[in-house]
Amino acid sequence: MALTRLRTPRDVLVTLVATFFGAGLFPKAPGTVGSLAALPLVGFVNLTEGSFKFFFWLAVILGGAWAARRYDELLHTKDNGSIVIDEVAGMGIAAWSAAGSPVTLFIAFLAFRVLDIVKPYPIRDVDRWSKEQTGFFGGLGVMIDDVLAGLAVLVGIALLQWVGLLG
Repeated sequence: MALTRLRTPRDVLVTLVATFFGAGLFPKAPGTVGSLAALPLVGFVNLTEGSFKFFFWLAVILGGAWAARRYDELLHTKDNGSIVIDEVAGMGIAAWSAAGSPVTLFIAFLAFRVLDIVKPYPIRDVDRWSKEQTGFFGGLGVMIDDVLAGLAVLVGIALLQWVGLLG
């Protein structure tokens, strides 16, 4: 990204949020780098109670949708590869029930990355739909496939925890 496009404080804020403080600007595997960069935040938020977690991740999703749309407008792109705030939200949801378990957090990370990369049905269809959206729904579209991947991982982890295979 050409830094010369960052003309206003809003442009800088949009870039910081959309790329999760620059993690998405990493030249190789920005989604994986963004997911890794999210882990300290995910770990911290997981120490809080459920309603805070819910509203925190909802704010990340809505703020991420705004930032993703503005970042794409700034660069004249559609679902730019440097946008990783969607991975941050998805990772937060995937690891929702990991609490203080490093093993569960690691499994959530791996499962989330696999689903985000492979994009099985219906995540793939939602991803395609999102590429056709504009305005606010364009930004929300960037976020929603990762949110779905995170929800799928959360359900899988909850089932493994329920049967006693994960802590």
